Amino acid sequence: MLGVSSDLAIAVRRLRQQKLLALVCTVGIALTIAANVNVFGGMRGLLLGALPYDEPDRLVYIWQGDPNITAGTWLTPANHLDITKRSTQLDELSALRWRTVNVTFGAADSQPIAERSQVLSTEVLSVLRAAPAIGRGFSLAETRPGAEDVVIVSDELWREHFDTTAAEPSRGDLGVLTIDGREHRVVGVMPPGFELLDPTTRLWLPLVEDPSTASRSIGSYFAIGRLAPEASVDSLRAELAGLENQLEQEHPRVNRELALHVSSLRDRLVDPRTRSLVQFALGAVVFLLMITASNLTNLLYAQGESRRSEIATRLALGAGRRRLIGLVLTESILLAVLGGTLGLALAALGHRIIAASPMWAQVPFSLRPQLDWAVVTYSFVLSIVVGVLVGLLPALRLSRPSQTLRAATARHAPRRALSRTLVVVQMSFALVLMAGAGVMVQSFQELEAAAGGYDDKGIVTLRLSLPRSSYPEASDLASAGQEILDNLRSRSGVQLASLMMEPPRSPGNSRVDMSWLGADPADRPSQVIWLPVATDYFELLRIPILTGRGFLDRDRLTWEQSDVSPSDVSRVAVVNRALAERFFPEGAIGQRVRLGDDTVEIIGVAANTLQEMTLGDGGPPPVAFVAHAQSPTRSMLLAIRGEADVSHLATLLSNTVSSFDSEIPLARPIEMKELLASFFVGFRLYAGFMGLFGLVALAIAALGIYGVTAFSVARRLFELAVRRALGANGRDVVWLVLREGLGLALGGLLIGIPGVVLVARGIASTLTGTAPISPAVAGAVIVVLAGVALAGSLVPALTALRAHPASALRSN
Repeated sequence: MLGVSSDLAIAVRRLRQQKLLALVCTVGIALTIAANVNVFGGMRGLLLGALPYDEPDRLVYIWQGDPNITAGTWLTPANHLDITKRSTQLDELSALRWRTVNVTFGAADSQPIAERSQVLSTEVLSVLRAAPAIGRGFSLAETRPGAEDVVIVSDELWREHFDTTAAEPSRGDLGVLTIDGREHRVVGVMPPGFELLDPTTRLWLPLVEDPSTASRSIGSYFAIGRLAPEASVDSLRAELAGLENQLEQEHPRVNRELALHVSSLRDRLVDPRTRSLVQFALGAVVFLLMITASNLTNLLYAQGESRRSEIATRLALGAGRRRLIGLVLTESILLAVLGGTLGLALAALGHRIIAASPMWAQVPFSLRPQLDWAVVTYSFVLSIVVGVLVGLLPALRLSRPSQTLRAATARHAPRRALSRTLVVVQMSFALVLMAGAGVMVQSFQELEAAAGGYDDKGIVTLRLSLPRSSYPEASDLASAGQEILDNLRSRSGVQLASLMMEPPRSPGNSRVDMSWLGADPADRPSQVIWLPVATDYFELLRIPILTGRGFLDRDRLTWEQSDVSPSDVSRVAVVNRALAERFFPEGAIGQRVRLGDDTVEIIGVAANTLQEMTLGDGGPPPVAFVAHAQSPTRSMLLAIRGEADVSHLATLLSNTVSSFDSEIPLARPIEMKELLASFFVGFRLYAGFMGLFGLVALAIAALGIYGVTAFSVARRLFELAVRRALGANGRDVVWLVLREGLGLALGGLLIGIPGVVLVARGIASTLTGTAPISPAVAGAVIVVLAGVALAGSLVPALTALRAHPASALRSN
């Protein structure tokens, strides 16, 4: 114990004497630890299954789709009920879906607020082993038609809008709020911080549906189950394979070629591409750790060369090798602990900045960096490991008695093969990391800037949700949408107005089963994106109609709403080119298909657009546009294009809707460009992290080149002085030093090229549709790293130039 305290005191004293070295090492470790902590905190949900639910490994997600296509989201209500009744591998199977509602707090005439809610079956909270902190969950009776309207709210919403001191939970008196014009009694308040797959949801409503009328063709349930004690995902998958055949035989029209898919909930929450991207981030911080370790090892080794005399003296006085190793390791571990503490503080600061930004709500909770005891322990252990790794090699080399005594009496600089090797390794790692960050940022920029097949310039949008109390029927929704559009089109300055359920590149597209009225070839997938849009939609976004026509005013919900005869009115659809070429190579116009429960006739084929936000999937998905007047939705996106400026159009939008119905909650009108850009916030955050890692690697590489070159110059001052005394000019001395630094950098660049190729190909395989690495990115990375090497070598070179030959000779 006395030896440890003595070594610690010596280490503290030496760090005080070597302030620059201590600062460089501490900052390098701090930056690396901060990056590792944030990525580890975000990776825990993937690596350790750290979902915020009890026994998360038993939670599964079930959905239906095409046998050859595993993509999909929903399960139809009737199929959900059948699986619930027949499965022996599940303890419970729950159902939920999302719904935007209009909420009024307090006075009935107050302005309603649009809130994102989840509609739950009674099993959801039981499956997740969650329960309200105050009050209770939903009863089975509250899920039957005609039951009392009840709601569960988040702790945040309850404390924000209710008088919590007056509530009496024991009597179920937690408050009342109005949702879509109907009063709902609050029966439960969830614990603080509770999230059910979505951080923006603060209201939970009971799923009210009559099992006898449950649809089997329109998918609308997000199904989460809990495995039975002895069951596994594989055994459940085998059971579902048998259920597929049963349900197809019992309901051949809608369940033809039914495929039931299952995965763990953890795997489903993060898609494979996102998982790959986050794993790239983990690889980036590993490279960053390697760069830091090699850099600090080099600095400590170079600094240790100046301690040869001290260590030789200790050896001569009888100090053992174990004691000398402990002395050097104590110093490196102390540096690592200081750097780790600073790194944890930086990680906490970064966490608070990110959590306060709008990006936070779009990051899945399984990927959100968490700063808890597990992360603190991780950072402490990682700091110790780094300290041991960076100090072990210098300790072993400096503690060899024969080499140390011989080097201590030598009048020339020792061999620097180890230092040179470490600099080359460091530069090669920096090249790979910088190139990977460059490819990632370039890929995301290409993804965001890719031509979508539409024109969003000059379009202003407004999200609406019509109250159920005022617009209970589909015909009411259709009439309201048409009247709002008519009012907008009559306003001065408005050129085109339309509405849509979702904009292009939306992550929230709905899918339905598409079936054929005649022969149904086995190779035809049945799921397509289903998108209700109003007239002028294609003109508004300037999407060409390739064949046929777009929607007209006569394409209404029923013939009574039109001025034409019933024979001229039918449900119609416009499909995109991808759907037409894939399913109707002989011609799509006039084909009749079933979309969900509706039979529609294809009247037009539109050009392909990037309707779905993906990371490049090899082509646009099939899309069926249906007339909004025939398939109206409660939630809609109004969009106008006009001659006036954006601010005037935004005001015009709000005023038109308010004058139509003052009870409709109004969101902030925004440009469509801004709306579409918000879909890429998570990608931008990820690209920013990768760019930040690249900059940190660049800074550490610069410090490494500078540190090694500076120590080399300090050891070679006698040699350089002799050269100056013999007539060498300043330019020759500067070039001698620069040549060494640039040569090491060039060696690192050459060795790192294979790693760059591998990383670039890996990223390109994940972000399909992007080039592995562009010449511009490769050239920029090489130029930047060469510039860093030049800058890191130039300062020591100028120091050598300023040293007077006589002083250097005299000091030696």
